[in-house]
Amino acid sequence: MARWLWIGWALLLAACTPTDAVPTAQESAWGDVVVLAEAEQASAPALWVSPERVTAAWIGADADGVYQAARSLTRAGLSPAARFPLVRVHPHAQQLFPAGGGNLHLLWLDADTNSETRLFSALISPQLELLRGPTPVSDRWTLHYTAFVNGDGSLWVVFSGGLAAEPALFARYVDADGRVRQDMNRLAADAEWPSLAQAADRTAWLFWRQPSDGQVFRARFADGELATAQPTLTISLKSGDRLDSLRAAHDQTHAYLFWNVTRADGQTEARWASGAADAGVWLPTRFGIRSDTRQTFITGFNTGTASAAQAGDNWLGSAVPLAAPVETLPVAARLGRALVIVYLRGGRVAGYQEILQDSYLIGLPALYADRDLFLYLAWIQPSAAGMADLRLVTLKPN
Repeated sequence: MARWLWIGWALLLAACTPTDAVPTAQESAWGDVVVLAEAEQASAPALWVSPERVTAAWIGADADGVYQAARSLTRAGLSPAARFPLVRVHPHAQQLFPAGGGNLHLLWLDADTNSETRLFSALISPQLELLRGPTPVSDRWTLHYTAFVNGDGSLWVVFSGGLAAEPALFARYVDADGRVRQDMNRLAADAEWPSLAQAADRTAWLFWRQPSDGQVFRARFADGELATAQPTLTISLKSGDRLDSLRAAHDQTHAYLFWNVTRADGQTEARWASGAADAGVWLPTRFGIRSDTRQTFITGFNTGTASAAQAGDNWLGSAVPLAAPVETLPVAARLGRALVIVYLRGGRVAGYQEILQDSYLIGLPALYADRDLFLYLAWIQPSAAGMADLRLVTLKPN
């Protein structure tokens, strides 16, 4: 199986790698770029940032097969990589969340013994010891998932799945020690691409897309239940188009939705929409900017100097927002070959910062923040050795 994974990975790199040489070192607006690992995956590493450490998780493979791994970055440097005996067939879509006692929840998708994709979880210690897992979270075919962290380190997980032709949304509770509650709530029919996001008032909102007609709905989410759903916008896909991601986020006054689409001709684009919590239907538009380097923009984060910006026709791709309610919402994105941060405030584009001129980005980047308002930007790109590097950059001093 590892042989087939490598063949697929080689084809992906051949499609994504530019014809010119991949650089072995990069200059970043945030300083040194840390290479967390070499891997054979096409998405940014899963990260969680705490005051003591940055923990990264990824999927690797060698002659013995596929494995899940993690390591920490502290003031002492990178820890040795820990491998976990969690693999069933082809793990993917990892995410990390805080659990009780300083531990972490690791969530991912993988096939079960009947070759149907399920959602699994594991509990990992700060020392990267496997404490519990793999634990099945979903009990039926699973397509996408999202999670909301409670104050005690427990999780509400919402996943889409069931019948492939008629997906629905389900919610399940995972306690702070990684144990899954037996009961499961069915939230909505004709639903896919769930995304949970917390507003400034700490209210959780769930967004999802209705595959039958492309409508996107939003509803308040509390204790595994939904309030009345509100139509928000429509994501229309033509024949051959593919929806690659859908992510919700908030600043102090507005909610946002970002999605990435690969068109039938292979072109990719990012789109977005925003509105106040009590707004009606939102107007979706393509995500683009026009920056003004003569004026600076105060981001509110420890991110160095940013330029003022507004919406424009310098089109962005691979857009992923920060998943936290903040005064100014940062969004990681690709502009040509550059890896950039776009800052939004009050439902408008307000600032822009180029982090890397040549990122050679594969898949989507990932963006995180710590309590001291330092941002952490992670991505994956081809390495000079023909593999791929999982990379991280931040202005937080070591």
